[in-house]
Amino acid sequence: MIRFNILFLLSILMFCSYKAFGQEKINSSFELSGNKILIYYELKGDSDQVYDVSVVLKRTSLASFEYAPLDLQGDIGIGKFAQNKETITWTLSKKETEMFAEGEDYYFQVKALKKSGGSSWLYWVGGIVLGGGTAAVLLLKKGSSDNTSSSNQGLASPPGRP
Repeated sequence: MIRFNILFLLSILMFCSYKAFGQEKINSSFELSGNKILIYYELKGDSDQVYDVSVVLKRTSLASFEYAPLDLQGDIGIGKFAQNKETITWTLSKKETEMFAEGEDYYFQVKALKKSGGSSWLYWVGGIVLGGGTAAVLLLKKGSSDNTSSSNQGLASPPGRP
């Protein structure tokens, strides 16, 4: 029983690699230019890797504050953004300009998640199938060891047989 649990755990770890969901190191800065904010970032990672880049505005004085900018263009979304100085342009609406007029403790959190070619869900499905298969083997093995008698006592005969 312990051997099957260890095998199950090792197989789950094999399917759920940390690289499938990893986040890379990012250096970022920003500057205000009229009604636009230019966000600069440099992603330390594999230049051939596809990433999903997103941005959130935060405040140092208010830890619960998060704002996802609406009108973003540039090096954001899904693409190969590593090893270059990339730029995201946020065009502020009048409402956003008024909303952020107070305070100077804003900063941007740029996130870049590795994309695994759309097959990351296969890791979860594979783990579930493997777990279900292991459970079935354990249950069937337990059921066969509980019934050591090979006689057909108490069971009905197949139809058409006495």
